[in-house]
Amino acid sequence: AKAVEAGLQSALNLGGKEEIQGKMDEVLLAENSKMEQRTAFLPMLANVGTLTGLLGTIVGMIKSFAAVTYANPMEKATLLSAGISEAMNTTAYGLIMAIPTLILFAVLANRATQLTEDLNQGALKVFNWLSYAYEPVPVRAARSAQKTNHDEPTVNA
Repeated sequence: AKAVEAGLQSALNLGGKEEIQGKMDEVLLAENSKMEQRTAFLPMLANVGTLTGLLGTIVGMIKSFAAVTYANPMEKATLLSAGISEAMNTTAYGLIMAIPTLILFAVLANRATQLTEDLNQGALKVFNWLSYAYEPVPVRAARSAQKTNHDEPTVNA
């Protein structure tokens, strides 16, 4: 609606095709940018979740091997399994966060692409309509003057 408004306003101000298209493109770029800004953080959030899970895995494995180093043989299995459990839990939590976030991003990015295409297509239809149905007043006046000159009979001397 904002792109159509910009095109109509430019046409009402007697702008030419280039001005109409420029104003509409300006609004379309701003609207497309707003849609992209709203979804850009989701892949980053998914990556942070995955990396946090990986960090937890590494920390858990380090704890496991550090605990086993000085433990007596009877405790080694218990300490090792506790560290591995911590490592696996953090990996699972990271993936539990990352997978739905990536799915949500894919859905929202697809929807944003559809909206952008619909917006651009609608604006193009309005621009084409304005281009063919509208002529700035100076052009209209010049064409009227040309038609008037051609319609007058010429006098031969």
